[in-house]
Amino acid sequence: MFEQYTKYIKEKTIEAYPLEAVFLITESGCYEVPNIAKNPKETFAVASKDIQKAMSEGLKAVVHSHPHFEAYPSEADMQTQLNYRIPFGLLATDGENTTEIVWWGDGVPTPDLMKRTFVFGVTDCYSFIRDYYKINLSIDLPEIPRDWDFWKKGKALFEDNTEKAGFVRVPDIKDIQKHDMYFCVYRARVSNHAGIYIGDGQVLHHQTSGFPIDASRHPVPEPLRGHKKCISGIYRHKALL
Repeated sequence: MFEQYTKYIKEKTIEAYPLEAVFLITESGCYEVPNIAKNPKETFAVASKDIQKAMSEGLKAVVHSHPHFEAYPSEADMQTQLNYRIPFGLLATDGENTTEIVWWGDGVPTPDLMKRTFVFGVTDCYSFIRDYYKINLSIDLPEIPRDWDFWKKGKALFEDNTEKAGFVRVPDIKDIQKHDMYFCVYRARVSNHAGIYIGDGQVLHHQTSGFPIDASRHPVPEPLRGHKKCISGIYRHKALL
């Protein structure tokens, strides 16, 4: 997306290191704006006057950089995107090179369900479920802003949002049906993975090998029996009852 601005964004991102750079893309073009956050090495904020100017020009997207960690969104990044409802872009830099820009949010094309790689908050296990439900069932599930390692903080992120997303719990695994969602617990105190039952004893899920970005991992079908020991809950969307 917005490939015509990639070179400019990458160059300015390196120049801004070790601070997070911020770019606004409008109908008039793409330009860097000051990062006015109190700690611009760790987060970003944009002055109201800059946002208002961009909106008057037709704000189309926001891009920022991560100078100290990888190119996947934080919970705050995801929440900010939801507030604006436009595409957000993110790239990481070490001051010499940058990653490619990772795009997510409203208006970003949905990647192929089975060919996507793992990027936490963009194409992770819950992203897979949202896209599966949208593509196959025309059901829109809400986005859930989340931080990597939320489970290590004891946040029951999945369970706390099932009702909001329109799901009811299926009491017994024996009653599992096609399109049901399941949660798993892997070396944690709360659920930290989720997938879809696709029938005939098979599930589909997108799991990482333990890293927030994992280009080696694609969604895969697997036997349900291999997941039974870790399953912490099964849920059915109300639209399928």
